[in-house]
Amino acid sequence: MGSAQELTIKHQTGGEKMKISGRSIYTVLVAVPVLWAVSQPAYALLCTRYSLDHSGFVDIAAAASWYPEYLNIPDRHFEVIEGQKSLRSTRLVSYRAGNDRFERELVYQLLPSRKLLASLRQIGGFQLPGDARYDCNKTPEQVLQSFQ
Repeated sequence: MGSAQELTIKHQTGGEKMKISGRSIYTVLVAVPVLWAVSQPAYALLCTRYSLDHSGFVDIAAAASWYPEYLNIPDRHFEVIEGQKSLRSTRLVSYRAGNDRFERELVYQLLPSRKLLASLRQIGGFQLPGDARYDCNKTPEQVLQSFQ
């Protein structure tokens, strides 16, 4: 058996042994998340929520389920809003309540200030749900440049 700093693995077919040090395991555990983060597409808008209005929701957790803390939206999902310097992206979201299935439209608007406004479209007869605001890594101009 290896020391506390080593892991010994015996290959099933050849009976060969391979020792893996604790340092190697640590390196892999650190390297994998770093490589994943670096490999995120350059053609995506990355945003962090800084404001959450939970009015119209049962509680703040319900609002947070619609507006996650972090967003990663592919640049190609945005479209120009005529007469504005901002961009819009819409997403149809399906959910269940009991045996019923519903769909809601989630609208994202990216402003020139790198702020993103996220809101649910109102459904007739229901209270207007609150929205969320995000800080993002790109301006609308940078998003447009990425897919030209």
